[in-house]
Amino acid sequence: MNNRGGGEFVAVIDFGGGALGSLGKNSFVANERGAMPVPPSRITASDNWWNGGLPRIFDAEDVVFPDSRVELAPLLTESPR
Repeated sequence: MNNRGGGEFVAVIDFGGGALGSLGKNSFVANERGAMPVPPSRITASDNWWNGGLPRIFDAEDVVFPDSRVELAPLLTESPR
């Protein structure tokens, strides 16, 4: 994003259980480890399957970021596909 007008960015990101009404039921598999800049607003990604593991968010230094403001619970225990 390029904010040429100044001010804050506002994004509503809903992969499941959030303000936009997404049901989730997504499958996240073979995700590459890398930085994911997270906006100051909360991201919801509940009711998704993370290839049988626990999802991890990394900061810009490629370190696990424990308080990423991404709501992940509850997790699916099996693939929805």
